[in-house]
This record gives sequence, C-alpha cells and structure tokens, in this order.
Amino acid sequence: MAVESKAIDHIRKVLEKFGDKYFTKNGALKRNAVIEDLDNYNKNLMIEILKDDLLHETYTSKIADVEIFEINKFVDMLRYKEYWEDSFTRYNNKIGLTAGGRYIDDTSDVVLDFPYKDCVLKAGMTKEDVKHAGDADEPFLNETLAKPEIDELLEPKIFVNATKYDQSGKNLVDSISDSDNLIIKGNNLIALYSLEKRYAGKVKLIYLDPPYNTGTDSFKYNDNFSNSAWLTFMKNRLEISQKLLIKDGIIAIQSDYHEQAYLEVLMDQIFGRDNFVSNVTVQMSTASGPKMANISSSIPKLKDSILIYSKGDFKINKQPYKMKEKWDKEYSKILMDFTSKDRVKLDQLLKDKNTPIVKLT
Repeated sequence: MAVESKAIDHIRKVLEKFGDKYFTKNGALKRNAVIEDLDNYNKNLMIEILKDDLLHETYTSKIADVEIFEINKFVDMLRYKEYWEDSFTRYNNKIGLTAGGRYIDDTSDVVLDFPYKDCVLKAGMTKEDVKHAGDADEPFLNETLAKPEIDELLEPKIFVNATKYDQSGKNLVDSISDSDNLIIKGNNLIALYSLEKRYAGKVKLIYLDPPYNTGTDSFKYNDNFSNSAWLTFMKNRLEISQKLLIKDGIIAIQSDYHEQAYLEVLMDQIFGRDNFVSNVTVQMSTASGPKMANISSSIPKLKDSILIYSKGDFKINKQPYKMKEKWDKEYSKILMDFTSKDRVKLDQLLKDKNTPIVKLT
C-alpha cells in the first residue's frame, strides 16, 4: 500500500480551492498540471500553497532575511511521490541517469545518480513494533519525500505515566528535574529526540547495547535486519547521541562480529576517525560446555567488542604507578612509565663501576 504523507494531504486541500483544475474526474491529482503552473510561477497557486502552515514551514527557507519558496524541492516531492511505497525495494525505480538532480527527459547532460539515499528508518525495537515477528519490514522515510513525517517522528513527545521511586515509595509525577535518574520505556529514537532540547551537550557517557543483528528469533526485541537497514537504524540513533554528548563525553557501543566492522566505519563517519578511543574486547564466555559442541565445524564465539568514541575533547588521565622496590623478571623485558628522573638515576648507576649492567632485549 502506498504511503501518503501529510504534505500530500495538505496539497490536496490547497488545490481543491481551484475546483477541478488540478484533479481528474475520479479525483486523481494532476501532478503535471501543478508542476507546469509552478514552473511558470503561477502567482495565485504559489500564494495558496504558502498560506498553508505546514507547506510554508517545509518548503521555504530564509537567505539574507529574504524568504525563498523552494519550488524545485516542492516539485521533486510531487514528481517522485508516486514511487514511494512501503517497502525496502521502493527505491529501485529511482536509480537512473540524471543531471543536476533531474532525469534525462529534462536535459541532455547526464550522470549516473542514486537519489534519495539519505533517510530515516521508522523502526521499533520490539517485535510488536513490526508487522511480523523477527521481520523488520518497516518503511524508510526520505528527507525530501517525507519531511513532515520525519519532523513528526523526531519532534519532542510528552512522556506519560511517569512514576517516581523514592524513600516514600512509588508516586506519579508530572515533572522531572535535572537531578532525577530516568528510565524511559519506549521507542529509543523517539525518546532520544525528546531529550534533545533539555539534555543536548550535557551527557557525559552514552552506552548502547543495540541488537547484534544475528538474524535469530530468540529475543524479545527485533534482531533481524538487513545489513543496510541495521546501519540506517544505528545511524539515526548515533546522530542524536552525538548531539547529546558533552564536549569531553564518550559513547560506548557493544556488538559482536555480525556488525562490528561496519559499525566502526559508521562511527568514523559520524564522530570522526580521530575521535576513536578504543575497541575493548570483552570475554563473554569460556571455551567449554555447549560452546565446544560444534568445535569441529566452527570457531566458538567467546567475546564481544565495545567500540568507544569521544565527542572531541576527551582525554585519558595518566594512570598512577608505583616503582618496584627491587629488580624482578618483569623488568628484564620492558620498563613501564620510564621518566626523565628515572633516566638520571640510571645514568648515575651506570657511572658506578660496581653496579652490574643488564642489557635489555
């Protein structure tokens, strides 16, 4: 079933003011007639479109305090809306030869282009959020074609049924303070954007434990995405997480071999490769018991990875150490935290002919 956006609904209401000019007898929208009048800067049509609050906000911008009607953006939405269907394959009709964002029927100068690749995956974490258990068949919302839907999805929401636990027990509340510890139950993408206005640039540490995308059906949450859908799922959440972090804040994301390599490339893009802090290996089990049942055909999975990135100003404090009182086997290999003061002491010892010299290899 085709997904109709709020923008189309608003456009229909606007065009109905012109009678049957922009509609067929069966009520279908004459898109080409609308596009042609906009190309000719039809004054009456443009005025009526800009009177609508949603269309005005979505398709205008200010340059040097002058408000501009982005006609090309509006026309693109009309022209390509018919291809936007509720499936992962709806873009296959949109790959083609273009020049300046227009198809070859508009110009003779052509390039190979893949338009409308930037999008938001309207995905939920639980199986109840998707149509079929274990199947993340949910729509991508494109920034051009479905901007009103994206704005609605990501705008702040009112949290309901807020409960506070303290020494007196459990109580319903209608407000929170910055000192409260919060547990928010629901779609994490919506929750993160709802926190943006209040907590942007204030969070010191973010830890994410997303679906590993194992493709199995043994979890209560959805864990069966295509690779591209999983990366889009993560991209949406990483972008808002980056906004929430304080300047010297860090983000840690736990994953395993299914998506860890792809996740690191995505993190490089969003947080910057220079802001990579570490990839911590976490032992999750030992090579024993059920883990060894299929040892003849596969290598047992014993670890997870935690990717750690900073926002930009993160620094690791120098870890304290204590000099050992006497020489031992450890020091026969390496010297840890060897300072300039230690070097002076060593030089003094070397000058003493009675001090044995040990060659380090």
